[in-house]
Amino acid sequence: MLQRRPLPRRRHHLLTHRQRLPWGTFTINISGSFALGILSTQFAGTTLLLTGTACIGSYTTFSTWMLETDRLGEDNDRRPLVLYLLGSLAVGLAAAACGRILGHSQ
Repeated sequence: MLQRRPLPRRRHHLLTHRQRLPWGTFTINISGSFALGILSTQFAGTTLLLTGTACIGSYTTFSTWMLETDRLGEDNDRRPLVLYLLGSLAVGLAAAACGRILGHSQ
């Protein structure tokens, strides 16, 4: 007679399946920050407002970023939430600064 036993759980990474960081949203938002940094050196006033809001604003995913940040905190483990939130802010600001540097060099 065969016995049913649960399979052992293996942790190959720091985060559980539910806590995996949403890398797709992270990548889109960082590349959008970089593009906005470049645009801010090429345009000003209404043109910057329109291109930044219409083009980059529709490309990036702020509402998804907030939803995924909230979901990361549902398991009472704040590490993934803090890592994703602060990491997105820090890397996003750095990407925008790099975009501005690249934009000024052209």
